[in-house]
Amino acid sequence: MIDPTNRPPIPKFTFSPDFPESGTPVYFDAADSRDPDGTIVDYEWHIDGSLEHSGSETYSTSLSPGKHNVTLQVEDDEGARSTRTRLMRVSGLAYNDDFTSGAGGGSRCGGVGTTFSVTNEWGDAARVTHLSINPAADVKNINKLEYKNGSEIAFDTDGDGVWDREYEFGSIDLRDKPDGTIVRLRSAEDEFDNDPVVIDPSETVTVSMCKYKGGGNVEDTAVGLRYWVNGATNRTVVDPERGYVSSYDVEAVSDDIVVSFDSTRQLGSLNADIDSGEEIELTVYGEPNSGSVKSDSVTLDDADSGSGTVTFSGINKDADTFWIEAELRSLSPKRSPELQGVVLEEGS
Repeated sequence: MIDPTNRPPIPKFTFSPDFPESGTPVYFDAADSRDPDGTIVDYEWHIDGSLEHSGSETYSTSLSPGKHNVTLQVEDDEGARSTRTRLMRVSGLAYNDDFTSGAGGGSRCGGVGTTFSVTNEWGDAARVTHLSINPAADVKNINKLEYKNGSEIAFDTDGDGVWDREYEFGSIDLRDKPDGTIVRLRSAEDEFDNDPVVIDPSETVTVSMCKYKGGGNVEDTAVGLRYWVNGATNRTVVDPERGYVSSYDVEAVSDDIVVSFDSTRQLGSLNADIDSGEEIELTVYGEPNSGSVKSDSVTLDDADSGSGTVTFSGINKDADTFWIEAELRSLSPKRSPELQGVVLEEGS
């Protein structure tokens, strides 16, 4: 029987990325949940009314395009339960992790330009109506997109290498806009006439943007596509520095702990704290390896994606269970490493 004076637990959770896409992992974290007069002993994760995971405060999964109700239920040591539900949108216009930048002959405009592609994974057509352009806050010298002899934004809608939809703005100002600049796709004939790019189901389109002016690292600029499907608005954010860990496994083998993972992007390091009666921090750089190491981390060498395995040996596990929390960080010479995902796993 629950003590009538017991105060119920307070569930809270975050998810990342902020704008998830179909087919890519979404990470849920309930670390901010708390119990005012005790401890939380159980977590349950429900997606659209179905129990999907229980037992740990973190959870990751991939979701289909559209709206989803995510519910976290927590239980305290007195048996009291509370729930928190958040509505999240999953985009079906998927970025293909193929962002490239070039200048001169390597760019459509002969200056500094970028390209990337997206694929429509909805069952219906997507109508792209707006683009947002947002340089990173610490990049001060990218100040505009301006192509005096052509269009700043162009689309190849059928994959034939020809830019068949072009939008000319004269100049797109990026200065002093902490939330970025939003531009509407409008036809050249009538600047006030909406002229969306229609992407049919399973179709891939490539986007070209130029010329970036003022210098700076264009890989630090996020681009958002606002689009409509069946009268509902959605958003996909293309962030060239993002990365995903598509799968992971943590296994106890004798006195060793083996961490295996796949990544869609080059990783700078894997840092981990292992709690099994002692705590070990791991910060070392090297190629993926399967050797026995006491304290190590890995770098995927000369590749945009790949797999890695690290074995942590000599761990004095004095309990039947252990946990490992790993921070997976991107490798970029232009910016500080960023947290890409958190893993929490138990095993015997």
